[in-house]
Amino acid sequence: MSDPTPRALRIDGPLSARAVLDHFNEKGRGLLGVGQEDVATRIAQLLAHEADLSAAWGGLPGTDHPRHWQPAVGDEAALSDRRSEHRRLDVHLPLWWAFPLAVRDRQPYRITLPLAATREALAALVGRNLPGAWLHHTVDVTLDVETRVYWGARGAVHPHAAARHACAQRGDAGTPSLKLMTLKEGRALAAPMPDQQADPDVVLKVHPGVGWLVAVPVLRLERGLTRGERWQQAASSWWRRLLGRIGRPSQRDRDPTWAARLKGDEPWWAEQLGVAPDSEHTLARESRVGASLRPASLVATLAPQARTQAQVILIHGGLSSARSGFEAVLNTKARAVAKAIEAGQPVVPGPIGIRIEPGRPGAGAASAAARERSLAATAAAFDTAALSSAPPPPPSAAHVWPGLPTLDERATWRFEHDTFLSISQNVAHLVAAVRAHCIDGSPQGANRHVVLIAHSRGGNVARFGLPALRKAFGKQGWTFAAVTLGSPHLGTHVFERVGHRWHGLAAAVGGLRNLGAPWMSRDTLAELVNLERGLAYDVPPGFHDVEPAGVERMMRGRPATELPEGMWLVGSHWGPGSGVEEKAWDWLFEDVFGAEEEGDGLVQRMSALGGRAAENDALRTAPDRCPVQFDASPVFHTHYLVHEETRGQIARMLGSALGSRAGSPVAREESA
Repeated sequence: MSDPTPRALRIDGPLSARAVLDHFNEKGRGLLGVGQEDVATRIAQLLAHEADLSAAWGGLPGTDHPRHWQPAVGDEAALSDRRSEHRRLDVHLPLWWAFPLAVRDRQPYRITLPLAATREALAALVGRNLPGAWLHHTVDVTLDVETRVYWGARGAVHPHAAARHACAQRGDAGTPSLKLMTLKEGRALAAPMPDQQADPDVVLKVHPGVGWLVAVPVLRLERGLTRGERWQQAASSWWRRLLGRIGRPSQRDRDPTWAARLKGDEPWWAEQLGVAPDSEHTLARESRVGASLRPASLVATLAPQARTQAQVILIHGGLSSARSGFEAVLNTKARAVAKAIEAGQPVVPGPIGIRIEPGRPGAGAASAAARERSLAATAAAFDTAALSSAPPPPPSAAHVWPGLPTLDERATWRFEHDTFLSISQNVAHLVAAVRAHCIDGSPQGANRHVVLIAHSRGGNVARFGLPALRKAFGKQGWTFAAVTLGSPHLGTHVFERVGHRWHGLAAAVGGLRNLGAPWMSRDTLAELVNLERGLAYDVPPGFHDVEPAGVERMMRGRPATELPEGMWLVGSHWGPGSGVEEKAWDWLFEDVFGAEEEGDGLVQRMSALGGRAAENDALRTAPDRCPVQFDASPVFHTHYLVHEETRGQIARMLGSALGSRAGSPVAREESA
């Protein structure tokens, strides 16, 4: 009996955007079926756009074979990861697959990809790309299949969105990863694939619609450590951990953009608060430490005797800063936020450390306003801010926080920290900073209460910081509470996808088309490819700590749902109606692919709510009641402080947290 699994079309030759367009025009249009002429036209438009970008840039990372955009590589390009210590080799084979998609339901889609006629041919393919120096080592061989789908008509991603609609957008069908074999001294020890199977079957994650699938194979060879290398790695890891505990973390565990963000934001804050910026020496010292607690309101810049009210500390998310993470309620919101909402895009906060160069003259007719609205979607998984070329308004130190006026009325601080460091190190830095700036010198009779308000990963710092702060200062009469927005209290799986270069690059290239602003140069895209692939091999400790396993490890045997008292939680299930137009929503969801279902785009709703049920229903019967867990659906991950209703609830939560000396005014129901 023949196998009913559909087989993709194999095209031999290095992938190029022009080859995909030509192949679709020659064969793909007819394969879509009768009555799909309009769909085929829209797909061809997408492919033509990529072909034009590839021609303008001399090759497009994420679409073309590496030989088109990297010098001195052949057809079978073998690229070693710089952070893998030369133990991982990715071989981009000179072939690709194409297949017409006509999907009727949301079930996983299985397809066979012709790779080798026989098992012997598959083994020869692997052997041809195995470095000679690895013949006497154990080598794991994996086939990664990078996919993209060019949709001409598609069903909605979100269950509450409209039914199938005509479109012209690019999506992702996942990155299936198949373990082919394990080699030792050139011979196969294990082959997980069936004995007679040479062509791999993959399962794709596609939504209903009509489109054109393109898949690219990447042969991944990973050499095992020798006994000496294992010993050396263990010793090196022990030494790095030891240095980290005494405040000298290795550069391997540091965010390369952290110092630039700290230095770049300091003059802006000094201007807003009407004070002199800190010296270069101070900034350099705090950059080395990896943390800084700095004033974020006028009251915080005054003498300690003026700080009589409860204080607030803002904690930003991963690869971000207080300025970018909380810009929606800063006095820059009038331009930055209004333009983002007008464009139907998530908020684009302040500048980031990665320099994005405009496209070449003539590469696009995008206006400055369009560039200002553009998202740096490749870094979305890290909450990284995008470009914002809007100049800051004139300083007004008395009203730095028009979106949350409470912050202007008291000593508000911003905890700037290196998010590559472990959360335990962030917490240690936070405790030391609170001692130096909030505790020491506090006047007699002052309100000895501090509230942490944190976004994304910063909420995990706040969650584990509360017990540490209470242990350090509780006997002195100090109390602490926290409000967290979209924080992965039960962990997030988004970082498991980091390093599959396709996810980020699909988003970048999709952004060029959707936003109409080719502001990324070819070299910038290539740098982002290397960044993502490097992080995949060596995810920083600070990101491991917000994976589900990382949260469990930090809980030391206690359930992850066990939160400290005095926490107010906000989460969301992002979808149409969130202020992002449906087309842009679908594009971001599919292309970024860090978006988790039942989540705000990066963090699952139940994770952000600590595994608890939201209290929104109680608000209908008691509208004056302040919820402890609030479901902000359908707000996007960066929109919690943009959405007016949600911002109002956050203001009420902050007010309740500030007025609670015990840190927990509401009896909390702990649920698994």
